[in-house]
Amino acid sequence: MVLVVLFNPGSLSFDGANLSKDTTLRILRYAFINSGLNPLVINLFDYATPKRHLLFANWDLRDYKLLVYEKLLSFDIYGILYAFGNIDEDKKYMGLIESRIQKIKSIYSNVPEINLSIKSKHPIRWQIEKKIKVINKELISFYKNGL
Repeated sequence: MVLVVLFNPGSLSFDGANLSKDTTLRILRYAFINSGLNPLVINLFDYATPKRHLLFANWDLRDYKLLVYEKLLSFDIYGILYAFGNIDEDKKYMGLIESRIQKIKSIYSNVPEINLSIKSKHPIRWQIEKKIKVINKELISFYKNGL
C-alpha cells in the first residue's frame, strides 16, 4: 500500500457520492495499475471543493482537531507519495499548509518516499502532461526494487 498525499477532496461530495466520478482517483487507478501497489489517499485538508480559493474562504470549516494520520499507522505502508501539486500559490496559508505537510512527514518518517520524475505535481498534471505510463513504470520499479 502506498500512502498518496493530496491537497483536499476536490469535487467529492461530503458523503462520497461522487467517488466513482472523481478524475484524480481515476488517474491514480491508471497510474498504479499492475504495479503491485495500491494507493491509499489522504488529504492535507478535508474541505471538499475543486477550487482552493473556496477552501481558504471557508477555512474555519475545515477539520483541524480530528486528524486521522496516526490511525493509518496500523496499515502496512510500503511508500509515501506526495502529489498535492503546487502549494506556493497559496502564500497567505503557506505556513499552515507546510505545518500539515510536516505533521504527516513526522508521522511517516520511517516510510520511504517515492520520488517520481514529475515532482510534487497533482495527478491531473500527470494526465495533462501525458506522464501516466511513465509514472506507472516508476511505481513498478519502486515495487520491484524494494525499499
